[in-house]
Parts: sequence; structure tokens; C-alpha cells
Amino acid sequence: MGDIIDIILGIAALCVVSFCFYSIVTQPELEICDMDQPMLVVNFDGWGENIDDTSETIFNYFVINYGNTEAKNVVVRCEVTNDNDITISQQLLNIGNVASNSYVYKTSTIKELFSDNDFGMCYVDSADGRFLNLEERINEDAN
Repeated sequence: MGDIIDIILGIAALCVVSFCFYSIVTQPELEICDMDQPMLVVNFDGWGENIDDTSETIFNYFVINYGNTEAKNVVVRCEVTNDNDITISQQLLNIGNVASNSYVYKTSTIKELFSDNDFGMCYVDSADGRFLNLEERINEDAN
């Protein structure tokens, strides 16, 4: 009976150590100076032809605010580029406000259809006041 308890405790300890090691190793380092500002990023969910109106393309995305302050008048830019990374269409969309430590899910449309070789994406374009665009910050740190 004592051997079974030792085995169970050993497995539990191994799981805890493995989880802690995995958490430490996989966390990206991003130095944030001021949590008292909106920290925004767009998590693009997908895009495609609108089945209800085939002349439109739909963009689905989350606008996430990781900061401790509400982001006001957030504007998202959705764009489509071709094979040569040339922007062939873009649209600015006023999302409104995004509460602190929260997200909004949005669906936006562009009155155009694109080819299978084109690439669609959405980004944070602007917001009122001081805010941190996490995508720009991560791209800067990567270079």
C-alpha cells in the first residue's frame, strides 16, 4: 500500500515540476513599462466571402485590451495584400471603446472580392490618447 502512495506522490511531483519548467521556458519576454495605459492587439480570426452577399468579403477578429485602462475610440485597419505584398484594398473601422482587461469580437465587411492568392489581415490603427500597440512592440523586439 505504501508503494502505491509513493508512486502517486512521485507522479504528482513530476507533473508539478514539469508544468513549472514548461511555464518558465515558454513564456515570451515582453518588457512593459506602464500597465496604466491601454495595451491593444488584434487577434485575427479569419476572412472570406460573405455567403449572404457574394460581393462582400468578411473579416472576423478580436480586439484585446490587456491594459488596466479603457481604450477609447479604437480604430482597426483591415487590409488585403497580393502575392507581392502590395496592399490592394484597406478599410479603417471605428470599433469604439474596449474596456480594460477585456476584448470585443467584431465582424467587418469590405465591398470587394479577392483572389485565393490574396492575404487579409487586421491591425490596431489608432486610439485616443497614449496606448501601447502590442503587435508593433513585439515586431520591434523581434528585430
